Amino acid sequence: QPAHIEEMLASPIYVGNGGSKRRLKSGRYIHQDAAYWVLLLAVYTAATQGEICGLLVEEVVCEEGGLPHLIFRNKRLRSLKRDAREREVPIHPRLISLGFLDYVECLKAEGTSELFPELWLNDVKRGGDQYRATVWDKVIDWFRPRGLAIPVGNTGKEADFHSLRSMVLSQLDRASINQNIVKDIAGHARKGVTAQTYQNLKASGGLNDVLTERLSVLQCLPDFAAGVVRQAPRLLPINLRSR
Repeated sequence: QPAHIEEMLASPIYVGNGGSKRRLKSGRYIHQDAAYWVLLLAVYTAATQGEICGLLVEEVVCEEGGLPHLIFRNKRLRSLKRDAREREVPIHPRLISLGFLDYVECLKAEGTSELFPELWLNDVKRGGDQYRATVWDKVIDWFRPRGLAIPVGNTGKEADFHSLRSMVLSQLDRASINQNIVKDIAGHARKGVTAQTYQNLKASGGLNDVLTERLSVLQCLPDFAAGVVRQAPRLLPINLRSR
């Protein structure tokens, strides 16, 4: 539920923590890494955990005259299930206002190719698996005693990271919103004669028209992170990030 997201975004990760290995203890530090950005990217893009954790720096595109966007393609850190999952998703203005593009510039200065390089250091758990073990599971444990119950589905399974994607898409499931555009954002295949609309728009108006259309839909989302204060990028050594 949106209330769960707002509670997570009020955690010490975003308002001040004790530093490496004390990210969920109150303190004066705010560092940017996967622990900070993956949740924000999930709720403003509807992308999956694997898609986000596998992003490369080069897949964050910010060119003069164009809308900043993310590119999801089959690459060395990511295997997409179907062709529709290959897509471009605009970067929500809230992410930009919080300094996401500044974070990307810091990574470029470091010379790292992965957007979250710390998730790819472990030979056993990598990418989304590493994020789940070092960040998500710990955030959930922090969350449990705080009075807002974690939903449980009909099968008895507790809400997990993928539930973020389901929640975001449910927020966009309104009659006033073009559901074909929502499918494009989510990487779901369109059906019927409308399936060619995306290609036609891209061919006639260009990628920027497509991104503009998708951004107008994403801006219908609740502004989950309205209370998060922008911080100058502050990076820990790679082996201490997201811990």
